[in-house]
Amino acid sequence: MKFRNTIIVLIGIFILSCSAIKTQEKSNSQFGKKQEIENYVLEAVKLIEKEGEASFSVFREKGSKWYQDNSYVFIYDTKGNRVVFPPNPQKEGENAYNVTDAEGTHQVQLFIETALSKNKMGWVHYKWNKKGESKPSSKHTFVMNAKTPSGKSLVVCAGFFLEK
Repeated sequence: MKFRNTIIVLIGIFILSCSAIKTQEKSNSQFGKKQEIENYVLEAVKLIEKEGEASFSVFREKGSKWYQDNSYVFIYDTKGNRVVFPPNPQKEGENAYNVTDAEGTHQVQLFIETALSKNKMGWVHYKWNKKGESKPSSKHTFVMNAKTPSGKSLVVCAGFFLEK
């Protein structure tokens, strides 16, 4: 009986250890993705601050480093107008200030608040539908303030969906 209980405890410890390893791997993967997105946005901001609006066309080029599937740079002005929106360029110029996610979060307002904050950058978390899906997923978007050479303030964003 004692041997059987020991085996059961050991199996339980093994299962918990496997679960902890999986959780740690997922956490490390998300940390790496966050670093990648932060660097990506920083590089986009540097390009915008150097070239201004002339840089916008490269962000719209499908298959470029700036736009691949669900990974792309998108830009708003500080009033919530879409300036660059690669997945749907027809929506550029539209005001998205009051757009909400599946839980009622005004993510564009949070993008602007974050970009205009003391740090001028940060992460915004919300729910959004992946392309072709009807059920919203958790999305993390890094936003950063950029100033064009003419002095216009822009909100530069890129994000990723959490893996389930």
